[in-house]
Amino acid sequence: MITARNNIALRNVHVQPLSRDRSQMRFYMEGTPDDDSVRVEPVLAGGHVELRIPIHVLRWRDAGFIERYGGGRGGVYGKEELEKLRALRMELKGREIQRRVNVEGAELLEARDGFARIVLDTNERALWLRHLRLQTGVRVPAGVSVTSARIKGRRCFVHVAQYSGERLAGGVSLELRSPFAFRKPRR
Repeated sequence: MITARNNIALRNVHVQPLSRDRSQMRFYMEGTPDDDSVRVEPVLAGGHVELRIPIHVLRWRDAGFIERYGGGRGGVYGKEELEKLRALRMELKGREIQRRVNVEGAELLEARDGFARIVLDTNERALWLRHLRLQTGVRVPAGVSVTSARIKGRRCFVHVAQYSGERLAGGVSLELRSPFAFRKPRR
């Protein structure tokens, strides 16, 4: 049961054949009246998982960053502040990511062209973005990609769950299947 109106439907699954290069899925997140967060959890035998979201939805905890780029007025950025964010080029690694933006399980956060590319640490089970700045009813684009994926058996998943407050509000999954699963059976 979805308790809040949301754009990503519960159990929405996007199926793709496993690619040697990159498999990706795009979706939208919509702000809810409560505190929003997102969890990305891969079920893979190997590979690198990335989440791509607009940089202005991250809740920065760095006073210097907020002073320079804004977002202090209830988390809403003005037009000039959004332009500054689009021009921002920044790279954060390891624990500095959690300290500055409250993202757990990331090994790299790269900001460029108004978007943040967040790479899941291969030693972690999930990527957890707590306290996002999503305005109620506003949709923002997001995407998940997997490179060098390996599957055990016939398929694997990357699950993305959006929480409102601490309740599941919706989710979407990227399912990767062996290319052989897409072949037509011989008669």
